[in-house]
Amino acid sequence: MGGNKSVLIANLMTMLVMSLCVLIAVALLSQVAWQHWRLSVEESFDASAEDPHSQRETYLERKVMSLASSLLDRRDIKVTVQVEEIAKGAQGAERKTVLALINRATPDPKIEQALSSLVTAGLGLNEARGDQLAVQFHAFPSLSGSKTMLFGFDLVQRVYLGIALLLLGVLGLILASYRYRQRRAKALQTEGDYRDQLLRFKNIAQEEPNRVASVLSEWLNGAPS
Repeated sequence: MGGNKSVLIANLMTMLVMSLCVLIAVALLSQVAWQHWRLSVEESFDASAEDPHSQRETYLERKVMSLASSLLDRRDIKVTVQVEEIAKGAQGAERKTVLALINRATPDPKIEQALSSLVTAGLGLNEARGDQLAVQFHAFPSLSGSKTMLFGFDLVQRVYLGIALLLLGVLGLILASYRYRQRRAKALQTEGDYRDQLLRFKNIAQEEPNRVASVLSEWLNGAPS
């Protein structure tokens, strides 16, 4: 009985630990999903602008972000584009001013040169027309830093960790539940066998009471005092 009790306690502890893994995984993945949603909302904040001029600037900002994402993480760059019409109705008669902020504490000439080349070619910037491009390096505050804020894990690592914990917890719960049902079935079978033996003994005692009394008397008399 004591062995069965210790096994049951160990099984319950295993299920508790696996449940905790599942809860941690859900919390991690929920936090990652919330952060991703928050960043997406920030990026698309001006997407519903009805002003054609604002829509044009938003379109160009997204284009710059798409180009820059080949070099940098999207969370590590902020872009603003201002468009000024030079002559109404003239095709291509607009002056663009592009500012790209990079989440780096110190300047990186290679990134600056590569990003400048991509944006200049992608947006068709023309210095003769007055187009301007500025790339600045500046460490972003907490929001971008939050990708490494949780125990030193970045966003992607947290996703992998959450998935791993979720799989571990679910598989552990399935295994622990299977073992518990297996042990429970075995215990019920043993209990059923015991009841069957007891029932047979009662039947024998009812059918042949003299024989049972004789056997018990011999056993008691033969037992050491």
